[in-house]
Amino acid sequence: ETVRPNPSIQEGRCSGGYARGSYDTRTKGKTKRRSNGWTAEGVVEHTDRGFLKSDFSYTYLRGKVIRYQTTTPSGWLSAEGRGGASIRPLPPHRLFDVGGGPDFYFPFGVLRGVPFDWFQGDRFAAFLIDYHFGGRAFKGVPFPKVSLADMFEVIGFADVAWSSLSARSRAMATDEALRTTDGIYAEVGVSVAERRDYFRFDVMLQRGDGRP
Repeated sequence: ETVRPNPSIQEGRCSGGYARGSYDTRTKGKTKRRSNGWTAEGVVEHTDRGFLKSDFSYTYLRGKVIRYQTTTPSGWLSAEGRGGASIRPLPPHRLFDVGGGPDFYFPFGVLRGVPFDWFQGDRFAAFLIDYHFGGRAFKGVPFPKVSLADMFEVIGFADVAWSSLSARSRAMATDEALRTTDGIYAEVGVSVAERRDYFRFDVMLQRGDGRP
């Protein structure tokens, strides 16, 4: 099963440069996800028709910052900001995808309530807050041989996202299904998740997802 259909591609030669940097202040090791600290990542990609003799001219910027904070012996908070922008129009195969994985198995992505490529754009911003309550809700549940509190956790979440597509970038795309958030998309809810992220069940309220 594919994650998504391949985006439309404007054919041509793309020659340029790409740089990626990351920073992590958390304690290394098995408890890294529960360690207090910051992570940050930034990406820059540049190509142009002049000096680099490319068929495209754009500068692509993307970054994220996450704060992890333990609050109780079993609870912890993560607050994440993401954003991206382009200087000059982007071809369709380089547009930002803003979405997530509402699938039950192996969920991933930025948002929980819409598919991976539900929103696109040449600019986007997102802010995500998760609070992990741990497995205390399952301590009193009888289950043979294993502890459900060690296998599952309850997570509260609140996410907002915005994307925009300039007229010049839209003119380069042949895919008429492109959509943006058309304002601010928001979701808030509760998850019951397997601790290793193999699967997750979400209950949420959504606003502004643009569904038909």
